[in-house]
Amino acid sequence: MDINESISHGAALNEMRKFSLEGPFVGLFWIDDDDELLDVSKLPVDNLNGSLTIPVLHKTLWQKKHFRAIQKKETGALSDKDKIYLNDYTKVRRGRIFYKDGVFTIKVGSWITPAIIDNIKDEFELPEDKTVVSTDSHWDIGHGWSSEQDQLEL
Repeated sequence: MDINESISHGAALNEMRKFSLEGPFVGLFWIDDDDELLDVSKLPVDNLNGSLTIPVLHKTLWQKKHFRAIQKKETGALSDKDKIYLNDYTKVRRGRIFYKDGVFTIKVGSWITPAIIDNIKDEFELPEDKTVVSTDSHWDIGHGWSSEQDQLEL
């Protein structure tokens, strides 16, 4: 693009994001039935400001998508891709990436496979030698926080 050409505001923001969103990343994700990342919310480690991960819950993000899916269903505009959001968020495999003391931890349920781990590492640009996987029943299908207090202690 020539310097004298005009660029839209949106295009300019997209160009700036390329430079500000470099990995590795922390965040959260869901995995679809084909073992692919379904939905990802991530933040570069450089932007954490002392946090261990992004300050948003799976439940919160899923609720927004869930209510949008309900609206789309009522209007007949629900796509096959969006049907999964009609489920409870704990019924879809999910996990989170944490960062502490130079180590990335992939927190997932017992459903994890080596292929899914590779997909997660690729998406979040995680360094092979500084990444560990931790399984916990919290991340298993059908499990979630036992109370609102648990959510606040994240």
